[in-house]
Amino acid sequence: MLFPLLARSIRAREGRGDFLAAVHRGDCEGLLEDLVTTAADQELDLLGLLDRRWNGPGQRFTRWVNPLLMDLDRSDHAPFWRAQVPSILITGTAPLRNSRYHRRGDIPDTLDHRRMNALARSLAHVLATHEPASPDPT
Repeated sequence: MLFPLLARSIRAREGRGDFLAAVHRGDCEGLLEDLVTTAADQELDLLGLLDRRWNGPGQRFTRWVNPLLMDLDRSDHAPFWRAQVPSILITGTAPLRNSRYHRRGDIPDTLDHRRMNALARSLAHVLATHEPASPDPT
């Protein structure tokens, strides 16, 4: 209901978790577009998810406004968003679909090394070549 385009894409995949999700705010739209394109060149499927909540210190109050979105704050990017630093959460959504995540059975053999390599290559390329948007003069 909150993310109809993403839900449609996941239904088209018959519910398979064969993608990475890139959760971002509007201030990273250009960076995300570059990353999705570059990832596709690496045969890596990266789906963008726009989190429309505001950036800044007041973000912590969104847990009461919309608790359904709190899972989007479960990583290292959240403090950057609160500090209004543009950032993107890239996730395989493992804690939501892998019962072994951060448990005894979560071992290196269960990782998808090909996709990790493709992501690292994509990130390195985009971070080296992306032209950041000009700051708003106002």
